[in-house]
Amino acid sequence: MITLFSVAKAFKDHIDVIQRNALKSWLFACPGAEVILFGDDDGVEEICCEFGIRYGGGLERSEFGRSLVSDAFARVRLLARFDTLCYLNCDIILFDEFLTSVKTVSKLGLSAFLLSARRRVADVEGPLQFDQAEGRDQMRANFCKSAKLDRYSAIDCLCFPKVWQPPMPSFAVGEAAWDNWMITTALGDGMKVIDVTADCILVHQNHEPVIPPHLSNDRLRNLRLAGPVGGLATLLDADALLVGGTLRNPTGRRLYLQYLFRLPPVRFLIGLKRTGYHLTKSAIGALLRSRMFVRH
Repeated sequence: MITLFSVAKAFKDHIDVIQRNALKSWLFACPGAEVILFGDDDGVEEICCEFGIRYGGGLERSEFGRSLVSDAFARVRLLARFDTLCYLNCDIILFDEFLTSVKTVSKLGLSAFLLSARRRVADVEGPLQFDQAEGRDQMRANFCKSAKLDRYSAIDCLCFPKVWQPPMPSFAVGEAAWDNWMITTALGDGMKVIDVTADCILVHQNHEPVIPPHLSNDRLRNLRLAGPVGGLATLLDADALLVGGTLRNPTGRRLYLQYLFRLPPVRFLIGLKRTGYHLTKSAIGALLRSRMFVRH
């Protein structure tokens, strides 16, 4: 079986609605799974009692006040009852085929794997009902039609064996680069990185960020810890795909793009583009902070 874990935000307003939706979906999609929720913001411990899930406690924070996702990864390995771990952002909706995909990969006998999927993004304003299988099937079908498939670098789900313990830098949650660092490190460790997008729908519920990206000091902090951004992998770099319950190698356009994006000159240009983007955002944020006296 599997241990799902996440770092929750304060259960207030719209964030309260979508986090409750996410947690309900996990419990129905993965019956028998262990769920551990970290964080000491308002309502996190209380929601664990309400939902009957484990409370992992508060986490260490960066010098700017954001919880460290690296601390959650370190502590879940000590707390988890099961040998397969799955980090999920606390706004992600799962459906029944998620657990099927994990079980399929587990049956392949892979001792070292990292499983993920591209997310779909959707506007969800109110509570969703997951207690009836027919209702979940209809909801899934609606999201398949209306929710937009996001880019390869937007990674909200990471599933891996508990024994894999890479030396994770002290990344802040909810910021850039740490999820890409996980994929880069897994590939470097010789793990099979598996993209299950074809068999599994993950829905990200859109919401306003608690701290707008251009006002967050932890953006550049995470980027410094992750290393050269041009070398960070995305799900496009996955070396296997799960399609119809069968593991396949990348072919066609995807294989061509993998080859192209791994060429040193192309990596260099990607690094320049990503660095320019993040530096511009951070410069705008510094200017706004100086004028608005935003404190972290």
